[in-house]
Amino acid sequence: DRSEAIRFAYDQMMRHPAQIRVDQLADQACMSPRNFRRNFSETTGYAPREMLSIIRTKKLVHLIKRKTPVRQAAWELGYYDASHLLHDFRRISGTTPRDYVKNMSNIDLNFIRKSEYALLV
Repeated sequence: DRSEAIRFAYDQMMRHPAQIRVDQLADQACMSPRNFRRNFSETTGYAPREMLSIIRTKKLVHLIKRKTPVRQAAWELGYYDASHLLHDFRRISGTTPRDYVKNMSNIDLNFIRKSEYALLV
């Protein structure tokens, strides 16, 4: 079933954001990369790479809250270096990770927890 394959792919992204690649997910879903991207986008509203960036960004917030250095967080989340991580974070959130965490409220924390993969739940 297509939705089960997409749900499995999302779960893999959540569990292994540093190691997972879209072509691997397509293989696991028994779809061509093009077909997988189309099905994933139709099901979630996001392209697989964009979803992976969002997942990594959300995980970065939790790492920063635990005082993990950005360079170490970048490595843990599968980025080549910290500048790529910071670029993705700014593109998604509009600010730096430290400023985001500093200005984060309880509403933001609840949104992060509850918004994960809302279209498939």
